[in-house]
Amino acid sequence: MMILSLKRFDLDYNTFETVKLNSRCAFGQTLNMKRYTLDGVEAMEQAVQASQEGDPTPMDLGDESAMSHLPDDDYEYKLAGVLVHAGVAQGGHYYSFIKDRNPGSEEKWYRFDDDDVTPFDPGSIEAECFGGKVKKETKWPNGQVHTVESEQFANALMLFYEKVKPADIPPRSKKEEEEAKKNAIPSSITMASGYDVFEPDVERSNSTHKWQTFLFDTEFQAFLKGLLGLCRMPTPSPESIGDGAVSAGLVPVADAWRGSVVQMLLAFVFEILLYSNERPALDVWIRMLEETMVTYRNSARTFMAKLASKTREVGGNWLRTYLSDCPDRSARTAAVRVFSAAIKSCAALDDEQAKLKEWTKAWKEQLSAIGDRVERPVPCMLEGKWTSHEDPQTPGASAIGVILSFTNVLIDAAPRNWRFSPELSLFVRNLASVDPVEGGDVLRQAMVASLIPARLCCLVARDRAHPALRVAFPGASVATEVADTQMRAEQNPAPQMMSISGNSMMNQPDLNYRGGGSPLDYLHLFEAIGCLLGVKGLVHAPLAVEIDEGGRGRQRIALSKQAAAALRIVFKESCAPGAVGMGQQEIEAYLQRCGLDSVPTQKILDIMAKYPTTVDGKGDIGSNYLSLEGFLAYYRDTVQSNEIRVRLDLHTFGFRPDLSRRSVESRLFVVQGHEQRRTSAESAAIDCASTLKGNIPNLGRLADLGLISFALYSSAYSASEPLAENLLAAAAYGRDSNLLVIDTLKAIYTAPTGWVGNETLSAAIMVLRVVASIPDDKQKDRITFIMKCKERPGPHVETGIGLVAAARAFHGARTAHSYPSEIQFAFDRYVGILKDLLGVHAIYVWMTENRSQWGWMERELLDSHQQVQPHPRSDYQGRRAEEPSGMPLDHLHHSDTDDNLPTMHDSEGEEDDESHDDDMDYQDAPASLVVDGAGHPAVNGTYAKDGYWERACKYSRTGGYNGETAIFSIFQCNVSNNTKHWYISVVPPNNVPGTSRDVDFYSAPVTESCRDLPPSSGWTKATTVGRDPAPILIYESDTPNGHGGQNVSFVPPNRDGSIA
Repeated sequence: MMILSLKRFDLDYNTFETVKLNSRCAFGQTLNMKRYTLDGVEAMEQAVQASQEGDPTPMDLGDESAMSHLPDDDYEYKLAGVLVHAGVAQGGHYYSFIKDRNPGSEEKWYRFDDDDVTPFDPGSIEAECFGGKVKKETKWPNGQVHTVESEQFANALMLFYEKVKPADIPPRSKKEEEEAKKNAIPSSITMASGYDVFEPDVERSNSTHKWQTFLFDTEFQAFLKGLLGLCRMPTPSPESIGDGAVSAGLVPVADAWRGSVVQMLLAFVFEILLYSNERPALDVWIRMLEETMVTYRNSARTFMAKLASKTREVGGNWLRTYLSDCPDRSARTAAVRVFSAAIKSCAALDDEQAKLKEWTKAWKEQLSAIGDRVERPVPCMLEGKWTSHEDPQTPGASAIGVILSFTNVLIDAAPRNWRFSPELSLFVRNLASVDPVEGGDVLRQAMVASLIPARLCCLVARDRAHPALRVAFPGASVATEVADTQMRAEQNPAPQMMSISGNSMMNQPDLNYRGGGSPLDYLHLFEAIGCLLGVKGLVHAPLAVEIDEGGRGRQRIALSKQAAAALRIVFKESCAPGAVGMGQQEIEAYLQRCGLDSVPTQKILDIMAKYPTTVDGKGDIGSNYLSLEGFLAYYRDTVQSNEIRVRLDLHTFGFRPDLSRRSVESRLFVVQGHEQRRTSAESAAIDCASTLKGNIPNLGRLADLGLISFALYSSAYSASEPLAENLLAAAAYGRDSNLLVIDTLKAIYTAPTGWVGNETLSAAIMVLRVVASIPDDKQKDRITFIMKCKERPGPHVETGIGLVAAARAFHGARTAHSYPSEIQFAFDRYVGILKDLLGVHAIYVWMTENRSQWGWMERELLDSHQQVQPHPRSDYQGRRAEEPSGMPLDHLHHSDTDDNLPTMHDSEGEEDDESHDDDMDYQDAPASLVVDGAGHPAVNGTYAKDGYWERACKYSRTGGYNGETAIFSIFQCNVSNNTKHWYISVVPPNNVPGTSRDVDFYSAPVTESCRDLPPSSGWTKATTVGRDPAPILIYESDTPNGHGGQNVSFVPPNRDGSIA
C-alpha cells in the first residue's frame, strides 16, 4: 500500500496562522510509479548519458523507450481509498471513501462517516475530492441565471494506492537466517493474529448494530404499531360470530394475550422508541396507548405495578429517566402522557382506591408521629412500620402510592434538574386534575397527605420559603446558586442515546447553561396547586393547533376551536350595535380595554390595512370595518409570537385559562341601575369564591405556610397573571392572609427603584388587588390591614408598612430628609399604588368611608392620574388654589409593557405621535346627556349641548339652586397645577366657566378616552357642596345615525376606555 499525503495545510507568514489550501488537485484511479523509482531514474540517466556520447536514438524515442525494459506491472497502482477533510485549518471533519477489496466486489466503494457507512459512486470522486472552486447557479423566475463561485472546503487530504502486482519477497541471506534463528519465538508460546483477537468484539459490535438497526427501523415500528391497533379492537361476542364458530372454538374465551402484547409494546416504547431519533409516528403511538390504558384497565393495572416496582431500580427506573434525566423534551412529554393515562385509569378501580386510601391513612399516621413541630427533614416515602404499604411484594400495597412517594423524591431533586422540571410539573398537574368521577378526589387526598402541595410551594420559593418548609424539605428548598454548584457539566450521551446515523447533535447548546429556569417552567406546577385547591378552569387550553394543508404535505398554525369560539364572543361584544365589524373607534376602545392606554391612529390604520375588512353596505368612503375573519387572523398571528398577550386579552373579557367563561355576576356589577365592569382581579376572586362556595380547601399546615409566601405569587405572576390571580384567590379565601400582606408590603418597601423593581411592584399590586377583592367576611379587615399595617419594615424604622401609613411617613419626611428626591420617589410610588388599587370597588368603598385616613393626600391622588399637558389658552383663568380636588376613581387594567406587544399593539409603520385628533368633528357629538344618581339632587337632569369650552364639548341646563334659578354646566378646564379636569358646576350669569366664582359640585380628571366628552363614571366630590354618591352620565343623541332618526341612548366610554 502506498500512501500519498497532499499538502493541504500551510503557514501564512503574513498572519502567522495556519491556513488550509483548497486548490484543485486531480488524481486518477491508476498510477504508474515507474519513472519515480530508483530503477526508472537510473534508466533515464543512462539514456541521457548515451545521448551525450553521440547516440541520439534513446532521446528521440523518449523516456518511455529508455524504461521499456522495465515491466509496467511491477510499478502499477490502483486507487483504494481517499481520506477527505471538510472544513478549515482550525477545525473540521474527517471521513473516507474506501474501495471494497473482497473478491467479487472490487468495483464497490463505500463512504465511512463515523458510524454511518453508505454506498458511494466512484464517478463522484472528482466532485467530492479534487477541491478547487465550485460554481452554483440559481435561476430566477424572470429567467436570469445568477452564478456564485466559491471554494470547495471538502477535499482529499490523503490518497491510498494499492499495488496491482504484489512484490516478491527476496530470499533471506545466510546472515538473516542466523539472526532469525537466534530471535525465534519459543514454541511454547501460542501465536495469534490480530484478526483472531479482535474478531469477537467486532462480531459483537456488528450484532448490536444489526439489532439496533432492526429495532429502530421505521418499518418495524409500523409493524408493532399495527399490533397495538389489534389490541385495541374489541373482542367479538359469540352472537356476532355465530353458533358454528363457537362450537369450532373460534371465539376467544379470554384476552390474556392482549395484556401480554400491550406490556411488550410498552417496554418497546420506553426502552427503544423514545431513544430513537427517527419516530415520525410518535404522537400516534402515544395516543393509541392512552386509549388502550383507558379502555383496558387491567393493562393499566399491570403497567402501574411494573412502573412502581421499577422505582427501586437505578438504570431501569422509567419515572426517574423520563421525569428527571432524559434530555429529549418530546420523549419526556410522551412518557408523561402514558404515565398519566395509566394512573387515571387505575384510580377509577375500586380495589385500587381502597389500597390508596390505606396508603393515605399510613401517611397521615406517619406525619402524626412526627408532630406539628418540624425539627428534621420529612421523609419522602413511608418508613418504619408503614413501609409495607409500599412493598411491591405485599398484596395490599398501592402502586399509585409508591409512584406518589417517588414523585416526592423527584421534587426534592428538581432544583438540580431544573431543565427538565416542566414535565415533572406536568405529571403532577395531570394527577391533580383527574375528574372526581374517575377517583380524582381520592387521588388528590393522597397527594395532600404525602405533602406534595407543600413540596411544590417550597420548590418555587426555594430559599425564600418559610423556615419550617426549609427544615422539612431541604432538597426542594436549595437555593439556585447552591444547586448550580452541585450540577455537573453535561457529557456526550451514552451510546444507546446516540443516533444510529451519527448525524445528530451530541449536546444541545443549553444543556450546560447555569442559572436556573424561568417562571414559565413552573406553569404546570401552579396549575397543579390550583387543582389541589379546587379552582375551576385553571388548566390552560391550547390556543393554537397545527393542521395539515391539503395536498401540500405541510402543516400550518390555526386557532384552536375553543380559542376561536372565545374570540368570536369578544368580537361580537366589541362591535357597535348593528355594525358589521369593528370600526376605528371600536378598535381604539378595544385596545384601551386590553390595557393599551394610548392608541395612535396609525396603528389602527395598519391593522385595517393588514387584515381583512368589510363594509357596511352603504358604500361610503372610509366606512371599512375590521371583519370577524380579520379579527381572528390578527390573533392567529399574535398567538404565534406572543401567546401571553392573547391570554391576557381573553382574561380581560372574563375567560378562564381553560377558555370557559366566568359568570356574568363575577364580571359585572350594577351601580344605580347601570352595569359596570369589574377588574380582572375582582372577577377572578369572585369567581373562585363562587366555585368554592364556603368550602375552604385544606392542603395541610405546611402547604398553608407555603401559600402565604409572596415569592410564590411573584413567580406565578411572571408565568401567568390570570393563573396567579385565580391561585391567590383560592388560597386566601376564608383564611387569615395577614402574613402574606406583610410579606407583600415589605416587598414594596424594599423594591429597588427603576425598571429593576417593576416586576416586583407589579406582582405586589396584583396580590393586593386580589386579596382586597375576595368577597368573604374578612374582606374589610384585609383592606384595613393593607392600608394601616403597623408592621415595621426593619429594626430601625419607626413607621408601619401599610400603604397609607408608609405614604404618610414619606410625605412628612420630604422636607426634613437630606435626600428629598429619593423620598419624593418613594412617596410617588405609594401614591401610584393607591391610585391603581382605587379601581377595586371594595377599596373604593373603604376609601369613601375612611376619607379622614387619607384626605391629606387627596390632591396628590388626583394629580397622579394626569400627565402635564401644554397650556391651550392665553386667557386662562385659574381655579382657586385652596379648593380641594376630588378623588379620582379609575377602573384601570393592568397590562404588560408595550415593548412585547405585536401587530395590533405595536405599529408596523412609523409611530403616530398624535393619538388624538384635535380637530374633532363636534357635529357628531351627542346633543344631550342625562346626569343621574347624584347625591345632590339639584345636579340631576337633562343637559343640552351648549357649544364648546377649552376645545371640548360643553353641556348646560337651567335648574334651581338655593331657591334661585341657576345655570348648571358640564365643562372642561385647566386647574392651577396645569392639568385638565371636567366639572359639574353652577356658573354665575355673564361669567365664563372655570373661575373661582363657580360653585363646583363634582369633578373628574381628563384622560385619553374623555378628552372631548365628559366621562360616564369616575366622578367625585369637588368641594363640600357635592354629596355622595357621585353621579353617572348617560348620553342621548338625536342625530341621524342609521336608526331612522330616532333618539338613541348610549353610555360613553369610561375613563379606562371600557364601555359601561
